[in-house]
Amino acid sequence: MIDTGSTISAINATYLKKLNIKQDTYSTTIPCKTAKNSELHISGIIVLPITINDIQMKVHTFIIEDLCTDLLLGGDFCDLYQVNIDYSKKCLSFKSQNHRTAVKFDKYVNEQQVFNVKTMNEITIPPLSAKIIQAITIAPSMSAIFTPSSNSLNKKYIIAPHAILMIDNNKTAFLTLPNTTSVMQTIAKGTNVGQVKYHEDNTCYYVCPGVSNTFQHTISALSPTSIQSQRQPYATITNTINELIYHLSRSQQEHIRTVLLKHKDVFDISKPSIMKTNNVSHRIPIQQQHHPIQSYPYRRPAKETQIINQQVKEMLNNHIIRSSSSPWSSPVVIIKKKDGSPRFCVDYRRLNAITERDVYPLPRIDDIIDKLAGSQYFTTLDLKAGYWQIPIDEQDKNKTAFVTTDGL
Repeated sequence: MIDTGSTISAINATYLKKLNIKQDTYSTTIPCKTAKNSELHISGIIVLPITINDIQMKVHTFIIEDLCTDLLLGGDFCDLYQVNIDYSKKCLSFKSQNHRTAVKFDKYVNEQQVFNVKTMNEITIPPLSAKIIQAITIAPSMSAIFTPSSNSLNKKYIIAPHAILMIDNNKTAFLTLPNTTSVMQTIAKGTNVGQVKYHEDNTCYYVCPGVSNTFQHTISALSPTSIQSQRQPYATITNTINELIYHLSRSQQEHIRTVLLKHKDVFDISKPSIMKTNNVSHRIPIQQQHHPIQSYPYRRPAKETQIINQQVKEMLNNHIIRSSSSPWSSPVVIIKKKDGSPRFCVDYRRLNAITERDVYPLPRIDDIIDKLAGSQYFTTLDLKAGYWQIPIDEQDKNKTAFVTTDGL
């Protein structure tokens, strides 16, 4: 960002760390203030090398925490390199080493530029509850990825979710801020609750099919016999269990192995499996008098289209999905997992926007911890294909229909 009204150039401290520039920083006592006369937290100065159109430049840059943009080139940079702004040609020109070069306004738009998101008003959240808010940002109107702040929110044990949301007139779509503590939490006006960056409509980062819906909360115990799948050979499952407990002592392994082998079916992940239960179903209540939403499939590269068709075929064969003639439709997107493999997702943002919201109180963390008293063994469990395990209520299944180039 070039700001001719700023007397200094500055760089966001977090962004500087990502650049991993091997350059010395210098301490400074020079006070810096915003246009509103508020103090800026300066952690140092760095001589930053910048290259534009193969022309190398250097600028003394102040390192600022929570800067609203990654890099700000101010009046000092404009004076040093004789920056000209030509609105008629929509370009900027720079002069360095007796050579002038120009760049179009939109040529160096950084789609990864990060904007801070701040609270519009003071917010009070009751214990073990959540509040839905709108926040403000200097980001332009766009579809954006929201990443919660790990500093200001975590100190208060407010675990905000990542989200894809719309920015309009410097205001965000609704954000959910859950208070996981047993005391009232207050967030001051102007608190930085996270950051947003540009999101392409044909790229998906976080997808949650269905926001907040009504559940029946009494769930009966599920036996291993209620799981449908073709089973791995016994020896393969035994090897899997042995790998899970290899770090324990011999006596502990013998004790735990007996329990795990008793429930060996749950360790078989060779085929997709679904638990049969009629005790709970997922509802998607829609705002009254809202017409069904129809979306066209996103244009995808041929390789991704092939992946989508293959995964749809596999889900049909495993009875995860079925063909549809629903008046509703949402598009499919493919994103990469951490291991590089493709993940099949459906973009339900438009459906989420018209879903009735309800704030269900979070369980008390201290109650959960109390239940662990006297326990000797602790572990973590990762449910394979977790979204497939809770069935959609029959009357709401038509709302979850997704569309591909081959139809619904």
